[in-house]
Amino acid sequence: MSRKNRTIFLYNWQLEEIDKRYGNRCQFFREAITEQLERDNNKLIPGKKVITISLEKETVKAVIKMCEEEKLISFSEYARTAATNKIENLDRIVKFTKRENRNPDKVYIPLGGDDYLTYKVLRKA
Repeated sequence: MSRKNRTIFLYNWQLEEIDKRYGNRCQFFREAITEQLERDNNKLIPGKKVITISLEKETVKAVIKMCEEEKLISFSEYARTAATNKIENLDRIVKFTKRENRNPDKVYIPLGGDDYLTYKVLRKA
C-alpha cells in the first residue's frame, strides 16, 4: 500500500498524550483515523456497518473490473447482494429426522449428514 505524508496541526497537550501513552505517532493516527471513518460511515448510512474482510486478489480484481465496466454500482453493493443470496440459500437448507416432515409441494435434494439427513429445499415449478 502506498503512503502519502500529511501535515496535521495538533494542540500541545494532544501531542504529549500521544507520545506518553502510545509512542508511535503514525500508528496512532492510522488507527484513530480508521476508527473515526468507521464511526462516520455508520452515521452516514444508518443500519449498515463497516467491516474489513480478506479476499483473494483475483476475486477483488474481478469485482472491481465489473464495477469499472459499469455492470455493478460498487464493491459494497456486490457484497451485500452476495450476502443476501447466501443467507437465502442457507434458509432453504433444512434438517429432517423423519420423512413424514416433508412438504409434498417441495423438492428435497439430499446433502448428506451425520446422524440425520440434510436436504436443500427447492420449490416445485
